Amino acid sequence: MKIKTIIVAALTGLALAACAQNGGNANLSPELKALQPSKSQVDSVSYLLGIQFGAQAQSWGFGKDYNYNEIVKGFKDFAEAQGNQQDPEFLEQFKINPEVMNELFNAYLESLSAFNAAKGSAEASAFLEKNKQELTALSAYSSPQHVKEVKETMKLSNASVGQTIVIDTRSQMDSDAERKE
Repeated sequence: MKIKTIIVAALTGLALAACAQNGGNANLSPELKALQPSKSQVDSVSYLLGIQFGAQAQSWGFGKDYNYNEIVKGFKDFAEAQGNQQDPEFLEQFKINPEVMNELFNAYLESLSAFNAAKGSAEASAFLEKNKQELTALSAYSSPQHVKEVKETMKLSNASVGQTIVIDTRSQMDSDAERKE
């Protein structure tokens, strides 16, 4: 319901901006024309409504792949709609009934979430597979004692996030190699 209210408010604002820009103002008196919002004001408010819509869509997690032509069509359809918004016939003017908005949004977000989870998993698997050789080589020189020494060295160095710590592991590698022989 909250989503529907925000979208209806944005569409109403766009409808008002469209009315201010378009029709029926030729017969206005000079006094009324002087009070009418300027084209610059209408353009600024229209742009800010776009920003508001984009911010809401981003906060809802809708992703970034939109069909901007359909967004504009929805805005225009609402701005040009005839009748009282409270009448059931009002909703028949639209390509998709706004009453099913929450259902469609939820289904879209579920699909997007499933896609992003599968994509993230595939990317993680590819990363691990690519780096498997490096991890195997590193683990060959990581005995429990060596890991303890590295942790102690890091504590003693007062390292902070973003600092590079150089740890000389040659003596550990040499003693590991001697043990294997």
